Amino acid sequence: MPRFKVVYAPEAILETTRIAAYYNDISNGLGDRFRKNFFAEIKLIKKNPFTRSYRYDDVKFAVVKNFPYAAHYTIDE
Repeated sequence: MPRFKVVYAPEAILETTRIAAYYNDISNGLGDRFRKNFFAEIKLIKKNPFTRSYRYDDVKFAVVKNFPYAAHYTIDE
């Protein structure tokens, strides 16, 4: 099975940075844990993006483990 390439929207990069900073303000290292879990989910998406549910139209989403966030994505084959 081919691995897919992830292309991040600039807004997504800013948002994950903002969220990580917010969590680090709450507790030292919590933001780092968020980023680790977020990118672990992205790694799984790259392996098989078809396993996640559709959120709306052609947009799928993958929930970030232990955090109330999800990565929203589309698949361009």
